[in-house]
Amino acid sequence: AVSSKCGSGDVLEALNIKINLEPKDIEDQIDIITNKLPPLKEFILPGGSELISRLHIARTSCRNAERSLISMYGNENLNQLHAKYMNRLSDYLFLLARLVKHNEGVKEEHWDLEK
Repeated sequence: AVSSKCGSGDVLEALNIKINLEPKDIEDQIDIITNKLPPLKEFILPGGSELISRLHIARTSCRNAERSLISMYGNENLNQLHAKYMNRLSDYLFLLARLVKHNEGVKEEHWDLEK
């Protein structure tokens, strides 16, 4: 069993969520999770339980790594596989956060432009 100090890995494993994935597996898992969730029509605010927050933090770290990769390589021969993997991993983590929130019965809070 995968474990962490807060038990996040165990929680994800109990939800039958895979966390050691190859690039193709990420795409497959994105499709599976997307089909389990209501369609997203508006931006949502991150947050919820500690696990949900950790997933969102990991997601933003992936986005930052993706931008750093692109910036580091500049116009040179960027290995598209690395950037694509980080992009898909970020999307996967976003969907995992939504799935955990959904399974916990927490309502997604939509971003309000007026606030």
